Amino acid sequence: MTDNISPSSLNAPGSLTTEASTIPLTVQENRLLLLSNQARDHIKVVVEHVLIHEQDTPMAKAVWTWIVTLGTLAWDVSGSAISLLAMREFRAGKILSRALVDYGVRLEYYAHEPDKALEDFNNAPNCLRKFIRPGESLYQNEPDWPSLQQYLAGDDSLIRRQTRQMMERNLAAVEEPARVSQLIAYAYDREYGIGSALVHGNQGCMWDVFGDLTGQAKHHQWQSRGVHLQTLALDIAQGLLGVARGLAIITQQTEEYERLFNEMQTVLKTTPVSA
Repeated sequence: MTDNISPSSLNAPGSLTTEASTIPLTVQENRLLLLSNQARDHIKVVVEHVLIHEQDTPMAKAVWTWIVTLGTLAWDVSGSAISLLAMREFRAGKILSRALVDYGVRLEYYAHEPDKALEDFNNAPNCLRKFIRPGESLYQNEPDWPSLQQYLAGDDSLIRRQTRQMMERNLAAVEEPARVSQLIAYAYDREYGIGSALVHGNQGCMWDVFGDLTGQAKHHQWQSRGVHLQTLALDIAQGLLGVARGLAIITQQTEEYERLFNEMQTVLKTTPVSA
């Protein structure tokens, strides 16, 4: 692992390279990226350790599966987010950093509510049926079609966990009730909401393209107005620490997470990150 990431070395063949994408990262930005890479390494170590200790009871098996699934996604997606940041593709990086929040929130929620982890694990076949049913005619000539048809006849109702509700449950475990509503307003409505607007293309994303709602062409901008290098670096680091936190609570192995968390506090004291 290197302390400095060269943006130009990460440009994929055929990608657009702008003048901004070749500017070296600052010391402060590299500290956040170094922390992110350390968190990624830690998440991978935890997942690899969990993989060799399969569980037998239904609830333990469900939690085991969620750790491996969400930990794998966090490791993979965060690597892409870091690459996008280094290439100054801030908007796409913000979209991926939002996914990290989802993974971390869900992991921590299951740490507090393992019965829900089992409930959602058992709901996975329903989700697969939902995916396959619209195109089931594509499988009718397959040798195992009779067994697949029997499987598709089952329930496809889905359990949908709302991120905001899971956030509230997680915060309620460590914060006073009055503080929970204050933190939710910032963590969900602001930080998570910005990424959600970009993902879903709802009315919130207009601000990122125009900067205002006057609809004047002169205010249009191809690159993101609302997401900047330092704030995205912070988003990625915080997203990864959220995943590490969930893993730490579930596995009751907190030492490395605490070290990463304390390092983040040190970086924040010395890094001017705009709101």
